[in-house]
Amino acid sequence: MIQRCYINQYANLHKLSKHKELKELEKMKRKHIEVMHFSHPHDLHIIDIQLANENPPKNCFGCNIPLFGSCYTCSTCNFYLHQYCFDLPHAIQSQSHPQHPLSLLHSPYSIVACNNCGESCTNIFVYTCSLCDFNVHANCARLDEKKYKDDNDRYIGELLGQKLEENKLLRAKIDELQNGCHISQEEHQMSIDQTPNEADLLRMEQDEYYHNKFLQSHMKSNTLPTEVMDYYASDPKIELNDFAQYF
Repeated sequence: MIQRCYINQYANLHKLSKHKELKELEKMKRKHIEVMHFSHPHDLHIIDIQLANENPPKNCFGCNIPLFGSCYTCSTCNFYLHQYCFDLPHAIQSQSHPQHPLSLLHSPYSIVACNNCGESCTNIFVYTCSLCDFNVHANCARLDEKKYKDDNDRYIGELLGQKLEENKLLRAKIDELQNGCHISQEEHQMSIDQTPNEADLLRMEQDEYYHNKFLQSHMKSNTLPTEVMDYYASDPKIELNDFAQYF
């Protein structure tokens, strides 16, 4: 038993060592790969650097923030890009300007201010719409997108939780929301076939009998749990035939 333990430990250490070797090998390969970026005419290669303590510090060409971690550099120019800035998408659809897609540029042709924070857009990556003269710093645009997504997720989560709590038919607890809603009750296990999207949720606000695809399919096939059918049959305010028309 002890011998087997030592063998397992040795095998795990060997796997860890091989994993570290592969990571180092991958780093070495990346350092020798040259790539192009629209913001610079020469080939770039990746390096790991810590230059924030230099005086004056070397800044990223894309965000004008001191360099740290993995960066792309030009061997013939004093040019650096954070890997994050290098990986920025060349076009985005922003909630702050939904009319047109925004294109990534470096230093627009005229001196302009960011439509988000009001600071200058000179010598920095900017998402711009030339049709509307709309410009936002790349970082402002990405932060704006993250805030919108977080707010939207929070709204949908709160609304979904509220409606399930108020819903007479699905008064149950949510086990998890990662890959759909898994609903449980004492005697039966139920699941929603499709997580409601925002349009579904808005309709739920207007129509208390509209719930989701689960109810639609089970109402049509008459396979709702007996307890649910009995519950509605006992409610004088609800006619099951009227209820079915919502699906």
